[in-house]
Amino acid sequence: MVLLKIILISFCLSLNLIAQSSFLHNANEYNYFTLNKLSSNNNKSEFERIFENQKRYFSDSFAFNKNNLTKLTLILSFTAAAAILDKPIRNSNHKQTYFQDRFLSIGDYYGNGKVAIGLTALTYGSGFLFKNKKLIQTGRLLCESFIAAAIIGQGLKILFGRARPYNNLGVLNFRFFQLKNDFNSLPSGHAIVAFTTSTVLANQINNFYASFFLYSLAALTAYQRIYSDNHWFSDTILGAVIGVLVGNYFSRLEKKTGIKNNGKYINNISFSFYDTYFSRGLKIKYNF
Repeated sequence: MVLLKIILISFCLSLNLIAQSSFLHNANEYNYFTLNKLSSNNNKSEFERIFENQKRYFSDSFAFNKNNLTKLTLILSFTAAAAILDKPIRNSNHKQTYFQDRFLSIGDYYGNGKVAIGLTALTYGSGFLFKNKKLIQTGRLLCESFIAAAIIGQGLKILFGRARPYNNLGVLNFRFFQLKNDFNSLPSGHAIVAFTTSTVLANQINNFYASFFLYSLAALTAYQRIYSDNHWFSDTILGAVIGVLVGNYFSRLEKKTGIKNNGKYINNISFSFYDTYFSRGLKIKYNF
């Protein structure tokens, strides 16, 4: 178990640094909130944006190009390398205590799909209730990311049909196109949910310490899934990679299209804080 803890801690720190670096180049100027006219069609426009962003995500992700092929090769290589450690890590997972059971239940809860739905609804609903654009944006990002991640995750689970560790059928037992939960091990759904949540929230909060805490929670979820014998180590690794990639995609997309939608401005007034080496201040932009 010591080996597993060291690996998971190292993996968590690596993901934290990767996620931080992907947004630090945009940290000098971040659009914290925008003001636009509220209308009776606001809900409809939100759903339209979610639908359009889903189409864009899957169109970009499944496009046959060098970038996607390189990314796919790296993901497969990374997962295959992690699979080498599946058996030794599981064999070391034999010292379970009441304290660990209770403490790791936090990770199980954090990666639960029902909790993710509740968090999204609470964030989204609070944003509309208090007319807080930041909360609405965060709720939409969570919703978009969870939908895309769930489609990919469930699709791969069914496709691979990998036996869960507790079946004692071995590391390489794959029964393709399976709907049974006992053979839906790869990737870990809990890891996908946890790392998607952490990535979206970390990008929205944009604070190193908050990011470290959020990714630590996600790593705790991955550890719990291995500890409970529900997943192999490589299952959680692939789930974490999917969560980080999906969460970052929609966060970047929001930064690119947050003030425009198909070439038309949707926010009339926007406020953004900037902090550079030479100066800092508040920028107010009006879009005609």
